[in-house]
Amino acid sequence: MNVAIYARVSSDNERDINDKSIPQQVKECQALAKAKNYEVVDVIKEPNRSGRAWPTGEKLIEDDFLTAGYLKNKSEKYTTRDGLAKVFELMRTGQIEGILIREITRVYRPVT
Repeated sequence: MNVAIYARVSSDNERDINDKSIPQQVKECQALAKAKNYEVVDVIKEPNRSGRAWPTGEKLIEDDFLTAGYLKNKSEKYTTRDGLAKVFELMRTGQIEGILIREITRVYRPVT
């Protein structure tokens, strides 16, 4: 099965704590891919990106963040997820059949 590995951290601090660094996430996913005999097509890394943003930075999501007080300065951290958008494109075009992540919070965090 063809898969992509997706690794994300939301802050510089998270890179070094709790074994959640991007290299650690990739290492764990590569070990799983090897154990399951998956073919890793791409490794996609997103440093300093919030899990509360959708890949497109859609206005509806931005409005929700503004209401919740998350987008005080509308920084790129909260409005773009180019790496996750790439994962979706790989899936849409049939280049991958799955995605490997360390934990679901690497892809999405609820706003509330």
